[in-house]
Amino acid sequence: MKRFKFIIISIILSMLLYKFINLNLHSVCEIDKCPTPNLCSENIRLQSNSFVEFFSNYFGVKNIFYGLYNNNQKVVIKKLRRYLELNKLLKNDGDLYDKMSKSNANFKMCSAKLFARFFDLVVAENPAMESYWLSVLSINAEPLVLQVLKAEDNWPVPRYLGVCGHCFVETHCGNTLNSFKEANWYTRAKIALQLLKAAKSFTDRHSLFRFYLTDVSPDNIAIDRNLRVTFVDLENVIMTGKDSNLNVHLSERFDDIDGFAFSENSICSSSISDHNYYAICKLLLSNNAPWPMMEGGLLHSPPKDVRVHFHLFTLIRSCSHDVNCFHAIEEIIVMLQNLTNVKNVHK
Repeated sequence: MKRFKFIIISIILSMLLYKFINLNLHSVCEIDKCPTPNLCSENIRLQSNSFVEFFSNYFGVKNIFYGLYNNNQKVVIKKLRRYLELNKLLKNDGDLYDKMSKSNANFKMCSAKLFARFFDLVVAENPAMESYWLSVLSINAEPLVLQVLKAEDNWPVPRYLGVCGHCFVETHCGNTLNSFKEANWYTRAKIALQLLKAAKSFTDRHSLFRFYLTDVSPDNIAIDRNLRVTFVDLENVIMTGKDSNLNVHLSERFDDIDGFAFSENSICSSSISDHNYYAICKLLLSNNAPWPMMEGGLLHSPPKDVRVHFHLFTLIRSCSHDVNCFHAIEEIIVMLQNLTNVKNVHK
């Protein structure tokens, strides 16, 4: 019996070792199955800089891998969960927008008109990739969103670098928000300020669209050495237009701590929603933020000189529970800005 167990363990270890030895970008991204213009022919390779990255590279956790580009730039390589051939998408009669909506439920485009506008912006960058992008959009919209909201234009998102077979490559933007949970309070206040400013940008800044993030969590937010905040998972989004003739949407509040939900239809039927503000306050800033989000809130344990500004925490709680977030957010931003500025002056 012991010998049998030893043989089984030896076989498993041999298989794992074989996988490790043969793990490379070519096999991970199935380059032979996707002959599009890509980064794979350039100087890019898998590389782990921590145990977490090694584990992710080895086991393909969430289809996310880590590597190095041009020998000096850390990158994240995301593999599409599946690849839908264009002829399969188009083979049946029917509206393309309806088919796209059913194929990719994570990215909600609120109308066929918006779908056309959004896709035209992406295709304008590289018309030869139109068929490829249509297939990708039916699976994961993130690489397309990154070409509309560009890091080069100071959007709080990773910089899109290109495709590599069935993968796309973006810049590595730092450690997750959870790693800053016990940082100095003023450091966390600077991060909170950026989170709220990012929520404003996604809601208001683009001239044609509003982007509402539907998977806000500490794991999907990265912070670099300069405390720059980046939202690194843009697969789950509701995209609306800027129609001033519709109603203002206020997110539904729940009395219980763990309650958080949203209605795609309600957001799509509005001219603007407080969803992004509500999500940041409820899931990341509030002292009642539910696990596994930012339990206890990012702004927990304020120092004595901050506790006197109790109105700040009252506003955050109010936005999380019972009021229109639009006015509260403006006040919270001003208060955080003043607190962090004062700390900088006294350094």
